[in-house]
Amino acid sequence: MSKKTVLILFIGAALVAGAATAYSLWPAREGAPAPPAPPPVPAEQSPGQTMKYLASEEFGRLDDAAKQEYFDSVVDHYESKKTWPVPRTELTDEQRERLRQNAGPLFQKMIGKRIDKYFQLPREERTAYLDEMIDRMEEMRKARQERRKQEEEAKPGTPGASTSGHPGPPGRDFKPEWLKRWIEETPPEERAKQAQFMMAIQKRRLERGFKRLWRR
Repeated sequence: MSKKTVLILFIGAALVAGAATAYSLWPAREGAPAPPAPPPVPAEQSPGQTMKYLASEEFGRLDDAAKQEYFDSVVDHYESKKTWPVPRTELTDEQRERLRQNAGPLFQKMIGKRIDKYFQLPREERTAYLDEMIDRMEEMRKARQERRKQEEEAKPGTPGASTSGHPGPPGRDFKPEWLKRWIEETPPEERAKQAQFMMAIQKRRLERGFKRLWRR
């Protein structure tokens, strides 16, 4: 290979590398959305920040893997605290709708995995699995009631806000009835399995002396 050819190849490679660097540093084109920043760490966010991030356009632009990783971190964080102190009532109607679109499928997927796990367990292990879920629900309910009591004492006379009614991630005014409504809206091929699971958890709650999750 001649020296001239080597020089041409070297210059060409340098031009390609320079163009790639310039493109990566070039300001975003007008009207083009900037790439989303990495998700925050739920443990470092306030409950309101977590909820608003889930309801944000920024979260909606994440790829599926990043959405799932962040959502799983949120679930792990709040379940370890035995509560879901997320004030949905601070969201606008637009944010609530975006929350439903962004996080609803992720929450439904999480519930689906837990239901699948129940049916994959040997029958002799299913009652213990239900008890674990019931205990978690009761701990979260008690923590939620205590938090509401503290809020009422801090702001006497302040009426509580109602929920948006959208099935989705549990919030400050979460009630178990939303899960029943969600099951009724699922595709027929999944509905029977989900309904069977909720009947099992309902039956086990009554056996342990707890109130029904919902009335018939």
